[in-house]
Amino acid sequence: MSRRKPTASLNSFREYIFQNNIRSLLQQCANTGASPELQSSIISNAPLFGAFQDRSNWPAFVEAGLGVIQHVPVLKEIFSALQQQNQDARAGHQEKRKLVNALGINQSPGFILASINAAKTFEEAAATVISFIKKKEFPGESYYTFKRGCLLVEVIQPDTPESAILCSPSQGFLVIEPGCSVIIVSGHLRAFKIELIVMRDVPKSSDYTAALFAWLCSVVHWACYNRRNVRPTHPGSMTQIGLNMGARHLQILGWAKSFNRKLTDQQMIEEDTNLLGAMSLLWALVKSYLPSDVTQPVQKLLDEGFPTMATRNIPEGCGFSIVIDGTDYTFNESNRAPPEGIATAGYQACSHTDACSVEWAFGWTVGRIDTAQILPANKGANFVDLGLRVVVENSAGTLTAFQPECLHGTTEKGGVMNYILALTSTRRVFEGYSDLEKLGAKIAYSVDTDQHENAED
Repeated sequence: MSRRKPTASLNSFREYIFQNNIRSLLQQCANTGASPELQSSIISNAPLFGAFQDRSNWPAFVEAGLGVIQHVPVLKEIFSALQQQNQDARAGHQEKRKLVNALGINQSPGFILASINAAKTFEEAAATVISFIKKKEFPGESYYTFKRGCLLVEVIQPDTPESAILCSPSQGFLVIEPGCSVIIVSGHLRAFKIELIVMRDVPKSSDYTAALFAWLCSVVHWACYNRRNVRPTHPGSMTQIGLNMGARHLQILGWAKSFNRKLTDQQMIEEDTNLLGAMSLLWALVKSYLPSDVTQPVQKLLDEGFPTMATRNIPEGCGFSIVIDGTDYTFNESNRAPPEGIATAGYQACSHTDACSVEWAFGWTVGRIDTAQILPANKGANFVDLGLRVVVENSAGTLTAFQPECLHGTTEKGGVMNYILALTSTRRVFEGYSDLEKLGAKIAYSVDTDQHENAED
């Protein structure tokens, strides 16, 4: 197996685009259009940086370049023109229908728990699950209890603290390998309960997949670069979009003021459009690929009037956009995601729980890069459900439905960089919304919520 080339530093990437011959080619693209030949001559030898990890992905190169030349007027003008060229390509109705079908959106998986509990034997119940996920069966484990705030590791290193929890088969952990999808249930015959769902290859493979994931990685990368890190004491970066209650000592409900860098109004709108679009695509995939048993509680909240996602720069309503290979796919009438979204890059969390208003949260890995290969293959930055004693080895396209109020975390990341989008429903936001609604107050989302909670949950 060949080793992945290490990601270039910011300086290497910047030095490359500052070269006179590259600047000249970039100017030519901005003036006359970026033909495939011109694109190739520019990016074929470009250092890989950030979300630009594929030398055939011109939009990712442009986005990466735009992020590193903000204070160089000439180059900023060039890259802004290139970005506008990418955005000017918009998909028509037939192209959007083709995309929806290719990604497997709008399929209806239905409920599965009732079918499991209707089975007369465990083997029959297992067959029901296997037919749904089209994968093999794994044995279950009992429920275990561990402490909060512990480092989770898959490999013991010389500097591993004694308090760390070793999450490996030697300690009784079930490891879900990257190619395996699972539905884990607990209980007994005709009284089973879904505990965890892991679906791989979401969305299903198509001609769009590589370019879609490249764009999603770029969206997560710049979201974490331009927005406030709400967990600054943790390795990696986590940022929010959507509704927020502010710091713990405040009772303010509003759309999160998340940008920590000075951006123009237009840049903030573009950033919000991209991240909101990525989150809404995630919600569409969640409803299409996961059984209704885990999606219905969230959908019920939305049906009862709980708002969908918006930002300070994008008002409430329907519709979202995504970009694939430079083509803009805008779905004006489509439903948006629930109102609370999280994007993480290279993030690592000790064992913890999160207070939520519904049982389920959803995480989608859109990219995984091992920049240093410190740990063995597939190890590092993997999701762990400590109650189930299950490790989910991560890979791009992994969609997980988990229970945030159960003890969970991610393993020590080593040199792994995961790009992840997640949808959650925090108890504080739901209770704040409900309290205002009971008072008959008009809920204003334009108030200043420039104080994010950085404390541990």
